[in-house]
Amino acid sequence: MQLVRGEDRHIELWKLFAPFLLLAFPAMAVVAAIAVLFETIPFLRGGFGNIVYFFAWATGLSLPIAAGTHAVDLTGMFVVRDSALSAAQPSLQNSTFSLSFDLGYFDFPLSTFRWEGVTWTAEIVITRIIWLGCSLVLVILSAFLFDRFDLSPGKPRRETQEAATAVVPRGANASIPVSSVSLTPLGTEQVHSRFLAILTAELRLILKGQKW
Repeated sequence: MQLVRGEDRHIELWKLFAPFLLLAFPAMAVVAAIAVLFETIPFLRGGFGNIVYFFAWATGLSLPIAAGTHAVDLTGMFVVRDSALSAAQPSLQNSTFSLSFDLGYFDFPLSTFRWEGVTWTAEIVITRIIWLGCSLVLVILSAFLFDRFDLSPGKPRRETQEAATAVVPRGANASIPVSSVSLTPLGTEQVHSRFLAILTAELRLILKGQKW
């Protein structure tokens, strides 16, 4: 868009990618970690978890306003707001000012101002790194809570494991011991990445049975 409009053909890669790296990426990491954590907690997996997340999300958006600090600004929206306000301040002429992100109709003339982007101070960068650390903590917590072999969360673990180790076919005599299963050992040769094959298989599973 910058090249097509031709306002400035000088590309500054850091100013273009820094918001994605320092603002969007930590927010995405925390949201993804919360999603994984909710999937490991039985009562948060379904609709109740959606309700809890909605109120947590709404509270998280309002926390920076209540606390008056960027430390709790997960989305980084207020980092952008304050930076834009400081750049627009000379043109405001001490008038009442409000900021909104929207597309709409205005019945008054709009003015422009030059904004060089966010000035990435050490405080802002450290805060965003802390958010990344929070996402890592949530993932580690999810790993402790996750039990892929516990098929019946309501049953005791010992009972579930015993049920998984001995399965008798329907109609068979329960006194007949079940033969053990021997698995083919894995080879020692180097395993090559099959990212495209796995991606194709996942897409086929997602789209199976769906209309074109």
